[in-house]
Amino acid sequence: MISAIISIALILIGLSLLRDCRRKKRHASRVELIFGITALVSGAFFLALLSGSKIMDLLNREPEKTRNKSQEKQIVAPAETALEKRIKYLQKYVPPESLADADPRFSTYAGTASSPRLPLVFPYELRMDPEDGTAILGIHTGEAPVDRPNSFKPLINGIEKANFNNRCLVAKMTANDDKKDDENTPKGEYLLFIFSSATITRFETEQKLWDEADDAGFDIEEIMYAPKILREHYFEDVIDSI
Repeated sequence: MISAIISIALILIGLSLLRDCRRKKRHASRVELIFGITALVSGAFFLALLSGSKIMDLLNREPEKTRNKSQEKQIVAPAETALEKRIKYLQKYVPPESLADADPRFSTYAGTASSPRLPLVFPYELRMDPEDGTAILGIHTGEAPVDRPNSFKPLINGIEKANFNNRCLVAKMTANDDKKDDENTPKGEYLLFIFSSATITRFETEQKLWDEADDAGFDIEEIMYAPKILREHYFEDVIDSI
């Protein structure tokens, strides 16, 4: 600001001296003329220099603002992992108050080498036998953390193959399923379990299973896998899984 005032003052002094010299003509002092021209040129030079500096500052600031805006646009929320998406899908119909009291690791704990685990729709899960590959459908009791034996209550033994969505589980049972010996349990090689009502229905043929599963909201591919494969898919890309 001060530099600009000085530059303008020099210009005005130079113009004033030149005007006086022009009036005096022959009587004008050469010193006055030289000083007037010097003041005018110096003032104009410094003013031009200041103007150029201001322009350069503006040019430098504009890309910086553009960069800041660009950086602001690039700041986005972290994308959900594949596991987080699966958890959100499975727990879609579970009452929030039920999940609020659940063990935080219910949907992420993979079990141990001797008892691999696959979380389903809360509070249900599969526990697997690593030797014969079969699984047990059970319920998380909530009496202990998921890594404790007393946190799991078995419901259905002898699951040879299965598949599930967030509505129900379909399964093919082993030939020696011990539940077939219980006269109070429905018989059949194939099983449908509804998560919301804990309803168990068994069928003699696979086609009857799929027909009922469609009505129950099973909207994915009609195919069943070994429990081990289902677990591997669920914990895919998760470092801590076993």
